[in-house]
Amino acid sequence: MVSQFPSRWLVVEVPRPASGLSEELTIDALARLSRSGVEERADTLLAYFDTAGEPAAPILSAIRAELQQCVPSLAPELKHWWQAHEDWLELWRRGIAPRRVGERFVICPTWETPSAGARDLLILVDPGMAFGTAEHATTRGCLRLLERHVRVGQQVADVGTGSGILSVASVLLGADRVVAMDSDPRACATAEANARLNQVGEKIEVIQVTVGPEPLPEGQPFGGIVANIEAGILIPRLGMLRGGLLAGGWMILGGVLADEAEEVSSAASEVGFQLAEDDVEEGWWAAAFSG
Repeated sequence: MVSQFPSRWLVVEVPRPASGLSEELTIDALARLSRSGVEERADTLLAYFDTAGEPAAPILSAIRAELQQCVPSLAPELKHWWQAHEDWLELWRRGIAPRRVGERFVICPTWETPSAGARDLLILVDPGMAFGTAEHATTRGCLRLLERHVRVGQQVADVGTGSGILSVASVLLGADRVVAMDSDPRACATAEANARLNQVGEKIEVIQVTVGPEPLPEGQPFGGIVANIEAGILIPRLGMLRGGLLAGGWMILGGVLADEAEEVSSAASEVGFQLAEDDVEEGWWAAAFSG
């Protein structure tokens, strides 16, 4: 399952759009294409691509096409260069620091010294190349909602687990078992490593799977489901998620732009979910629903 990192990364630099919505759409598109993270700088955005030995030109063409589809007014000039993996890793680590989220969570990268109180729930995380470090507002929104909805003894599904941070959080809050799912083998390897790092590996089962409209692959029905992905992927899968939930269970959705909240909430209502509460930060929307 573990996939080796490439010896070098293709780094693509995009000028940072002036408007907030265009910026969020651009970041979302770059993250979806690269699946390896987007670095936000003062005037530019940097995305990192594993080209698997392929030339840069096809990737640059795909980026231009995707950005122009998402933000028609945007015609960015793309710059690119190659960067050794070791150099990238060192630069990337400098940008991640311990962070308090919600009432109890303290998220700490493995290369920092954690500082947590008696009631705090400490999550050590080594993100690898996977999404989910609490540096993004969508992850923080899901963590805050999990604090209020996970119940002791529940079985939880984490759809699109990324780094596994939401799976670890669910166990620390009392979940008895979590099935963590992701289509990316690197994300699965990272989630497994973070589960072991936080000494909850025996309660988290990580499976590599592409979640489609068919029923969730293992463990259903669940007492709770968390899916921090994006609206375009979530909406056609809401019926499947509803079918995998116990009566009276909860679902937490993240990765949704605030402008997309009404559309996602309406689609969830159509398949039998009721909005319980939501969380908005930096233009990103997360919400908890009852089934």
